[in-house]
Amino acid sequence: MVLFYILLFVGSLVLTYNKYHSLLKINFIYTLIWCLGAILVSLSYGKLYTITDNVHLYIILSIITVNIFYFLNNVEVSGDYSIRWEISHLNYQVIVLGSLLSYIFMLPITYRAIRIILSSGWFELRSYAYSASSMASAGQLLIYSWIINPLFSATFLLTSILWFSKSKYKRTLMLLSIIDLMIITITFGGRYNIVKFILFFISAFQFYRSFKGQKNKIKLKYIILGFCIGALLIYMTSLRSLKGLSAIQNVFVYFFGSIVYFSLIITDGYSPLNSTKLYGNATFGLFTSIPMYLYYQVSKRNYTPEYLIDQTSNDFLYISPGYRYNAFTTWLFPFWKDFGIIGIIIGSAFVFYLFCRLKRKLICKGELSSFVLLVYVSYVILTSTLSYNMITIQQTVTILFSLFLSRESYQIDSNEE
Repeated sequence: MVLFYILLFVGSLVLTYNKYHSLLKINFIYTLIWCLGAILVSLSYGKLYTITDNVHLYIILSIITVNIFYFLNNVEVSGDYSIRWEISHLNYQVIVLGSLLSYIFMLPITYRAIRIILSSGWFELRSYAYSASSMASAGQLLIYSWIINPLFSATFLLTSILWFSKSKYKRTLMLLSIIDLMIITITFGGRYNIVKFILFFISAFQFYRSFKGQKNKIKLKYIILGFCIGALLIYMTSLRSLKGLSAIQNVFVYFFGSIVYFSLIITDGYSPLNSTKLYGNATFGLFTSIPMYLYYQVSKRNYTPEYLIDQTSNDFLYISPGYRYNAFTTWLFPFWKDFGIIGIIIGSAFVFYLFCRLKRKLICKGELSSFVLLVYVSYVILTSTLSYNMITIQQTVTILFSLFLSRESYQIDSNEE
């Protein structure tokens, strides 16, 4: 299988470079991420268990589908094209007010989290996070999940876009984003929001360079910012590092251990819930998560896609001789839960078709909303080896908040018709 992944990688590399004269394209990055992960898992790097032939097939189908749909639907900037970044506007007062109210709400929870860290350490904190406990009630966690976290994530997203512009709000937004990130990290002890923050910025910066038609060097302040956030991620990883593994192996297990976990949870007989198909409600959860939740609340049942996937992925399973893993299933699992092997093709095609449509709309109309969604979908693709980030109510609300808070459109200078 290793040789086949190398051939897939080389094929995508050659075709992408011949067509676009660049490798900084989302189809090639996706191919690189998944081929690298699959090869290293196949070689048991980081002492990970190997995966089944079915999972190899799903990965290969996804890579092929992604490249086909990208080549068929992608458009590139041409002509004298630029975006007038200086006229960007936001519902700035709403962001500031919402942030201040969120800080007041989170203050007692964060205080209790700090006490747990000081007395018992980060590992103990994780046992309290995201479940009703002495740290936070079920109601408080629900408010955090459906309102505060989406607001913080929307602030990350808008900050990443406006940071590279001439917006007068960008420094205040950066300050709010850093405070938001510190609150989430200290309160819940996770690394995922740090990853989210970094990937939003990487995506926004790359699109900024592309749409402005410039190849500017990365400024020193961006390098320093990236170094500080990257150092924080490494520090958080070191607090929960696996014994006997190097720092690089720990990072690899974090990002690609989910491939092994996916292989384990779809094994025949693992869970009776695997026989319950979701028929598009996972893949298109961005549109169905809230209506499905309301429907099941009225019917007094709890069989939402989010619930069914969480129930399957709650169990800790050994993905290596000394490490148990849960929660992250890759984005292939929700696709598989919808329609089986066909769902892998449908889900991969849907996300990349959505990416290309948003990119085309941004190029034609210059709407800020399109840019916001484009950066978010890029983040979904870049985290595809971890999870599918367009399925939950929290993720849907994040996008709704982002669109509400970005009220104005950019204007375009272009000779395209």
